[in-house]
Parts: sequence; C-alpha cells; structure tokens
Amino acid sequence: MECLVSAEKNLVCMTYINYFSHPFKRTLTNRKPQITKNMKQFLLSTMFCVIASIIGMAQAPANDVCANAIPMTVNGGYISCNNSNTVTNAANPSCGGTTAIKDIWYSFVYTGGTIVIETQLGTNNDTRIALYSACGGTQLGCNDDYGGTYRSYLSFTCAQLTVGNTYYIQAGGYNAVVGAFTMQVTASGILGCTDPQATNYTACATQNNGTCTYPVLTAQFNYAPTGTNCLNVQYTSTSSGNITGYNWSFPGGTPSSSTAQNPVVTYPAGGTYSATLTITDVAGSNTATNNNVLVTTGSIVTVDITPDANPTQTSWKVFDVNNVVVA
Repeated sequence: MECLVSAEKNLVCMTYINYFSHPFKRTLTNRKPQITKNMKQFLLSTMFCVIASIIGMAQAPANDVCANAIPMTVNGGYISCNNSNTVTNAANPSCGGTTAIKDIWYSFVYTGGTIVIETQLGTNNDTRIALYSACGGTQLGCNDDYGGTYRSYLSFTCAQLTVGNTYYIQAGGYNAVVGAFTMQVTASGILGCTDPQATNYTACATQNNGTCTYPVLTAQFNYAPTGTNCLNVQYTSTSSGNITGYNWSFPGGTPSSSTAQNPVVTYPAGGTYSATLTITDVAGSNTATNNNVLVTTGSIVTVDITPDANPTQTSWKVFDVNNVVVA
C-alpha cells in the first residue's frame, strides 16, 4: 500500500499489490500470476481500509477549539462558517438539544453599545449559538431558534458586557446538526452623550457625539464641622450644571480662597462667617453666598447608644475626642 500527499488535496491513497513479491500463495502459469481466494479477500480488505482512511482524514476546522477562536470584526458583516468535521467538541450550551454539539469558535472585543450576534442558515439548517466570558468561562447567553425560524440570535447591553473585554462565541447546530451557515456581530448605540453629569447621558455610549445637555448652572453648597475640632469646617458643593471650575472665598478662614470642589477651612475662633462659591461652565458663571456660617468652639463627642434586653429601653455613653467616657 502506498500513500501520496498532494498539494491540491489533503490525501490521495493508492494501493497496489505486487503479486510476485506478495507473501500469499501464488500459482505461476507462463509466468503470469493467478489471484487466489486469499488475495481477493486481501484486496477487498485493503480497499475498505483505504476508503475509511480517506473519510477519516477530513481536516478539522482551524477553530475547532475555543483557544483557536477566529476573531470577528464588530459591524464587519456576515462571515462564512462551517461546523462539519469537528473533532474536539466542548460541553453543550444550555439550549438546542441534549446531543453533543459539533462546535466551532469565534471571538470579538466589546467596544460599547448594544451587541447582536445572529446567524443565517445554510446547509446547517438549524443553528445554535452561545456567548462566554472566556474560554471555559461563564455562559452569558444561548439561543437555538429565533423569530419563528431555526436561525439564532443573541442580544446584550452594556450592563452585561465590559468595554475592552474579549468574548467567545460557541457556534454549531441543534443537537449535532452540521453544515455551512453565516454569522455576524453588530453593535448599535456606540455614539451618544458620554458625560454622566448630562441630563441625556447614555451609559452604553463610548464615543461622544456632542449631543450632551446639562441642567441650568446653579451654585449651592453646605457645610459641617469635620475631624476632632469644631473649628475645622468641610464645605461641600451641591451645585448643578456642566461645571468646569470652582472658586471659593472664605473671609477670616484658612485658606481664604480655594479652587477645590469640596475644600476644608479652619477658623481661628467660633463665630459667624461668610462663604461664597462661584461656579463656571463654558457659557458663564453662577454664584451663591452664605453670610451665616456658624462656627462653634469645643470638641466633637461620640455618643454610643446600646439597646438593652427590653427593646423599649437603651443605655448610652458619651466619649470625648480621646475616647474617654465623659457622661
């Protein structure tokens, strides 16, 4: 038996028997070989083996395993797929029958928007697809039949996927159906307002299209003692709008001005002070002033309230800044 490898074909097997050298019994008449019954049986067996070898040598798809998943371009259109001749098949997804899937693998990088993965039927007339977070990772979705047809369709929002991550598609047929089909991955809603401060912020958008709108620019703030000294005051901006800058003024305090969003100011003594906040955006500014900032002396105390066995009664303790009980 002799096997020849051809550049145009995967394998060409040719079998011949040299009857003069074959170990089986032969009869020579005028130097011409006579084929015996044993030789006929051998020929049939050999031909069967050759045919079986040719069938068994059909080449497996390059993306037969997840590690060799073929990258797909999002919004790149349909690509040709064929899950015939698979050799290594992964565990069944959660849809599409219980017979082991004959699967092939694809991948894509999520760049935002709403993702749709869908197939169109071919000789594989009943597809099924599943999406995974990684090879051997979590199944994120699975679909066998969609819209009254045997094609497959999956959709994911930005709440289900992470921008920049690679995701893996297991594609095959219902139960063990094989054949050719096409598949595409599309994304919509990538463009939009990407600023969380805007009133029309789009969480799934990853490319700002300049459509953001904002609340009216309004300056406002509150304040409260901070730390262990009541003379230290935390100012917090509660302003609204597309704010690009903060400008604070604290007469009598240290510092006396600040451009931080939420500054801390120390006063030399208790009393009533004023504070002013001016905020700006690309179109203008807005100002708020509080002339009755009350600063008191003393230290901050902690009150520890503990419920007793009877839920209508409690016990309590007061601690000073050094965690010493004072009451």
